[in-house]
Amino acid sequence: MFHFDDIVRLGSEKAVKEAGLARQEGKEYPVQDGDLIYFKFNV
Repeated sequence: MFHFDDIVRLGSEKAVKEAGLARQEGKEYPVQDGDLIYFKFNV
């Protein structure tokens, strides 16, 4: 997960990850305005 402002500032998802701004949160995380989220689940 990362913030929309970070992707606009750095230009790509790869750049955000390289800058160390991508993070993983648990299911109790309160979603905030501007969060870009990948939902991972197992079927």
